[in-house]
Amino acid sequence: GNDPNGDPLRYRVDVRAEGRDAWLTIGEDLESSAFTWDTRSMPDGRYRLRVIANDALGNAVGEEDSSVTTSEEFPIDNTPPALQEFRADPGTGSISISGRAEDAANPLTRIEVSVDDQDWRVVSPEGGMADDRRLSFKATLPVDRTGEHTVSLRVVDLTGNAAQRATRVTVTRMR
Repeated sequence: GNDPNGDPLRYRVDVRAEGRDAWLTIGEDLESSAFTWDTRSMPDGRYRLRVIANDALGNAVGEEDSSVTTSEEFPIDNTPPALQEFRADPGTGSISISGRAEDAANPLTRIEVSVDDQDWRVVSPEGGMADDRRLSFKATLPVDRTGEHTVSLRVVDLTGNAAQRATRVTVTRMR
């Protein structure tokens, strides 16, 4: 914000859940126009922010002014996706994985797999696009040795919440 005649501004930031009347103050008497808010303590849902700016410190009593602006509605989602099904089956020199994942609030944006704690690799969902709240996936992962392997799967939603699961698979034959 800025004041036309250069008066210093102070801000208050409030939040309100959609469908509720009461605003909750989350920042008060702020000098900076930048504000960081950790939403992890908020329940999942749709919210609006209200910012109130005033120039009272730069004006005589009764000559101060204030302005209010309210944000568009936005989601808060702190709940990780649900990995509803995850299978890992040994093949000849490979491991086949399949499964389904779902998020209650936002689209899933990434499915990743790691074998034996190696780098995470992206798995394309069926249909090719990670942009839905429900995704299914299948992939065949090559392995370079027989024996037991750890297969880890991670699914991430639009807000960055992740669900992870791991399983062990024994490959008995190589190509």
